[in-house]
Amino acid sequence: MRFGVLGSNNIFVRETTIGFSDFYQIDAIILKKKTDKNNITLNDKINLTPINSRSLFSLLKLPFEIKKNSRYVDVFIVHYMNFYFALLILLGVINKPIFYFCYGTDVHSIKIANLLLKKAFEKVDRIFVEVPSQKEYIHNSFGVPYEKLESSKIVFPLSPSFKKHEDLQKQAIKKRWGLSKRYIIFSPRTVDKHYNHHILLEAISCLDDSLKEKIQIVFTGFGNKKYLSRLIEIGKKNNLNVVNLNKFLTPEEMADIYNISAINVNIPKQDQFGRSIMEGCLCGCIPLLNIEIPTYHDFLKDGENCFYVKPDPEAIAAKIEWILKNQEDFKESFYTKNAKLFLRYQNPKQIYYELTTSIAKIALQKEA
Repeated sequence: MRFGVLGSNNIFVRETTIGFSDFYQIDAIILKKKTDKNNITLNDKINLTPINSRSLFSLLKLPFEIKKNSRYVDVFIVHYMNFYFALLILLGVINKPIFYFCYGTDVHSIKIANLLLKKAFEKVDRIFVEVPSQKEYIHNSFGVPYEKLESSKIVFPLSPSFKKHEDLQKQAIKKRWGLSKRYIIFSPRTVDKHYNHHILLEAISCLDDSLKEKIQIVFTGFGNKKYLSRLIEIGKKNNLNVVNLNKFLTPEEMADIYNISAINVNIPKQDQFGRSIMEGCLCGCIPLLNIEIPTYHDFLKDGENCFYVKPDPEAIAAKIEWILKNQEDFKESFYTKNAKLFLRYQNPKQIYYELTTSIAKIALQKEA
């Protein structure tokens, strides 16, 4: 069997494409800026066709590239249902079984595109989602039948880099990154207002000065530069110690920051189950999560292996203060429970084997 891949030039597409190539030949068509380097590391089982996503001429070539690949592949795996992919599915350009990998907020009810996405999903054979709550979201938003939705595995495995370090290692890490305060609070998601980093800063500004001066708030700096400037201004205005790492962190670097952080904050407006939550858990970092996100509750329980809070500055401030004062009472217990939950996702070979087996089985049933 041979897999066709349609996706963007991002980490999830890279990881799944490389993972699938351990089992099948891959023909990937990837949308990317002309100046971007290819994220996918090529090997003898991956054929890659890049399409310039900023060029109308290149995008017009997309259906012809898909038709060409259709002669060789048995199925198409689509990552992120953007307008182009949805339209081509609706127009019948893809004439092979279609499998869609939904990672999170890449699918949502945009008013103009909602009908287009709904119609495209009718032609998709199976949608792989991360967690059970995401089934409800896709079913309720787009009317996708439950039998088309599968959530047996989180689609993207975790790097073995995410593990708990010894205390001596943590001191060296803090020194290497120039982080000197007693408490590090990490807000790891992309720098975008969707992830409510500004609410975290507003919350910490509510703390007593004696506690506030012991805290450093860390952002990767990867994302929207205008929003990052806003965050830095909020920090200056409120006399906060805001650290902008200003780079896309490797898994090893992310693990470093999680290990030295007291709290891993995920309070977006909307989300599925962000990988950053699992990563922090495996490094012993305490998760502080938006209580309004249904998918978080599929794995984590308040006071047992995480803390939930409304995305409100005063509520977040009160919870952060309480966590920092009491963390020694529960931090080790949280880590033990979360390691038991998430270590299984550090077995990429098994996850990709099960996914490819499921895809091949469905494709063969359709052919029969």
